[in-house]
Amino acid sequence: MQVITDYNNIPDVIRRRGLKYLAERIALCLGPTAVGKYRRLHIRLYDGWYKVQKLTHLAQSTSAEVQRVFPTTITFPSLEGPAVRAVVAAEMAYSLHCDPATNIWHTFRPRSGQANVGCKSPSSAGCSSHDCVLSALPRFFSTQQCPDTCCILSTKDLIYRDEQKLVDGMMATDLMSLHLTSDEELVVVSSDDDLWPALRLLLQRGHTVYHIHTEPSRTTPSFYSQRIPKTQYIQLHL
Repeated sequence: MQVITDYNNIPDVIRRRGLKYLAERIALCLGPTAVGKYRRLHIRLYDGWYKVQKLTHLAQSTSAEVQRVFPTTITFPSLEGPAVRAVVAAEMAYSLHCDPATNIWHTFRPRSGQANVGCKSPSSAGCSSHDCVLSALPRFFSTQQCPDTCCILSTKDLIYRDEQKLVDGMMATDLMSLHLTSDEELVVVSSDDDLWPALRLLLQRGHTVYHIHTEPSRTTPSFYSQRIPKTQYIQLHL
């Protein structure tokens, strides 16, 4: 079974326990019946692995762990009949499944400015101080300029956040590539709605998909999954 895994979407409490633990959790979610059909899992890990054209520190440590841990074997004990064993392999998704020789660079980028970020006034949030040092922030975010007219700094100069780019597109593309080249049932490990259009297309084409949500209380909204048989679209929780 091919397991498309959004590593950035995996809860920290699971990531801290390592990739072997993650693989075991995925296998247990699927259960011996599903895993026993193929007796192998191939986990493909997606994240913003490249800052420009260099591996991030997370990519380097994750890659070393992949090489150290995999392949590994997971065993499902059985009270009736022989135990079910599955070989688990894993790889880093540096490129597209259909074009493995061409790496996708720039998947981890700092984004400056954050023009879509708003800020409430401290008083509206319950602050009773008349000279609160945060009182200038709402205007700073709304105008994207410092309230001091003598200052030339803007939000682009001070505010940024790191984010992954292209990763959802890579996952969606790989799902279609695997659908076209393999009859295996597909597994998606993510709670990101951005993947749903690709999942919907696969399901409409008759492919069976196991969707493992990474958040305990998360399920796919019914307006997304309507008219899809539950035997074809199986929702599970990590």
